Amino acid sequence: MTTTYTRRSLLSMTAVLGGLTLTPGTATGLLGYAAPPTRRVRTSAGPRCTVGACNNEGFGNNTLSAFAAADDLMGPLIIRRSFPSLESWPKAVAADKQAGYRSFVSAVVPNRDYTGLAAGKYDNQIIAAVRSLPAGTRCTMNHEPENDVPGRTFVTMFQRFYTVAKKANPQVRVGTAHLTYGWRNGVVGNSGNNTGTQAPEEWDVGDAYRDFTAADTYSVGGQALQDDPQFRAWFDFFNRVSNKPLGIAEYGQYAVPPGGSRDPVLEAKRARLIAEDAAWLSGQAKFTGMWLLWNGSGAQGNWKLQDRASIDAWRAVAAAGR
Repeated sequence: MTTTYTRRSLLSMTAVLGGLTLTPGTATGLLGYAAPPTRRVRTSAGPRCTVGACNNEGFGNNTLSAFAAADDLMGPLIIRRSFPSLESWPKAVAADKQAGYRSFVSAVVPNRDYTGLAAGKYDNQIIAAVRSLPAGTRCTMNHEPENDVPGRTFVTMFQRFYTVAKKANPQVRVGTAHLTYGWRNGVVGNSGNNTGTQAPEEWDVGDAYRDFTAADTYSVGGQALQDDPQFRAWFDFFNRVSNKPLGIAEYGQYAVPPGGSRDPVLEAKRARLIAEDAAWLSGQAKFTGMWLLWNGSGAQGNWKLQDRASIDAWRAVAAAGR
């Protein structure tokens, strides 16, 4: 069986996804599952959010060609998440736009100098990074901050970043990308370099300093979002205090452990969870931001969708997106 690929597939002669080479114009797909056409009829079922992914072949190898291959396989994917340096934002976003995608870019605090950024030391770098970005580009500074610094340190820094970025380019969308792992037992923190704990209120930058609020959320063995206490601690708090769109910036259900083998039972569970999460999120009025799949590797293993049922489940999510 042959498949006609979209123009995104032609960005390169081959694109690698999950260790499989996808060659435009050939019958390739995971486990012999032929990649369907990228643009499919959208459905009314599912949350009305913008769907996308981050695709990598290991840390530091998050390529546009890998995203295009995933788009062909399980799209339509609209937003590509990437982590270029602040100085590289214009180039990275321009490449995404040329390929037909929207961007969500994330950078680390320059030199980890939170005090300096809050004081305006890096204003010119921020202005140069966002000034030319297309309208609707999503961006953040210091994703998963719960793993790095106390809440008040992050808030002070981010409020400055938001103010400078929006003044330089009012058409970009600037928001936070939290780490749900750091939200538990009524407090936030006690993870990574943030060895202390803070109240959730200390992590609220305020609606005047965000266009959206998102979070990175994972479950190694798979757990429904509505039953995940860490996700719910984050979601319920911002659902209560914010009137801005909520979203998921990284989503992972089930990881094959490093050196391990795929588990068909857990893969089937993941497929069911994707559908269950979509149904639950559909009932959340403020979940209108983004929902991005982490289709890549990480410290806990391989999160990529490699089975037909999971791929089909995510295709259904993508078909319901906007």
